[in-house]
Amino acid sequence: AVVSTQSTGKVSDTHLEHELESCDCPVPCTNTIYNLQTTTTALSKEWAKKKEKREGAKFNYTADDILKNNVIIEVYFSDMYVDKIAQIPAYNFWNLLADVGGMMGLFLGASIFTLLEVATKISKKVYKHSKKTKTSTAS
Repeated sequence: AVVSTQSTGKVSDTHLEHELESCDCPVPCTNTIYNLQTTTTALSKEWAKKKEKREGAKFNYTADDILKNNVIIEVYFSDMYVDKIAQIPAYNFWNLLADVGGMMGLFLGASIFTLLEVATKISKKVYKHSKKTKTSTAS
């Protein structure tokens, strides 16, 4: 008679998870969690008897010892897909440099245009005023 049982579970340890929560360590570069499914099957009596004949006298065990203390275990991956979660900086040096340069260009450009506009208006007023004073002194 072949006895078979199945169990599923994650390869993780509650104690280890508690340790990681209380740790001030940086986020690891990679983290691998395997969802596993295991199947165990008892050995056949025929195989145990053959094993006893070959090695029983050498290691001092019987077919009953083999059947009681050994089992075939098969481990399978439950999911055949991979989730890749990457933590990348959202704002690197080059993005910062481009933004600062853009803002400087915007503000400096706006201030230069404003200064030119103010200078143009002042020069127009000065020109009009000087024209009026020339015409009033000439009369």
